Amino acid sequence: MMAGVRFGEIIALPLDEIDTTDRLRPVDPAHVEAIAASIALINLMQPIVVRPDGNRYRLVAGAHRLAAVRTLGRPDIDAIIENIDDDEARLVEIDENLMRRELSALDRAIFLAERKEAFDRLNPDVAKPGRRKKELSQSLRQFGERFTKQTAKRLGMSERSVQLCLELVKNLAPEARDALRLSDVADNQSELIKLAALEPAQPA
Repeated sequence: MMAGVRFGEIIALPLDEIDTTDRLRPVDPAHVEAIAASIALINLMQPIVVRPDGNRYRLVAGAHRLAAVRTLGRPDIDAIIENIDDDEARLVEIDENLMRRELSALDRAIFLAERKEAFDRLNPDVAKPGRRKKELSQSLRQFGERFTKQTAKRLGMSERSVQLCLELVKNLAPEARDALRLSDVADNQSELIKLAALEPAQPA
């Protein structure tokens, strides 16, 4: 990390020091073009978020903004450097994607399921060894409620919608999800729920 840089502050970061591998979604060229036009007119209003990765930086949030600045031929971009781990970074990226309105119903469900996986890893003390079955069951129920409530509040969704998305992904095999993402059904939640009901439940 650059000498003298503090976590949480905004700096002008050279583009060639930012890695963008292992992203959840590819950037949308049309969206990049629209953002580039806005940046050219009024400059970048919201910095991207990165985290240190050795002598370089890894993108956490702002893939479309970064791509837009690249297309404009600029050498650097305003960035906030955060001290977060892999799962925290994944949560930030997932939440940024979930805030986007053009997500299909299936993509939204998949991102919510990935959010829960990252959330679970950040809260590993739920199922501690040695607990009695009754105690463990109650703890898991409370944890599930906490995740559902937190996610619903953060994303402006109902708790029932969050639960439906998690059940949908659980009941669709990965191969079925991949095939459906490219179909018209991907944005039809009622049809997705019907298809999920025909699929054998996936192991937890």
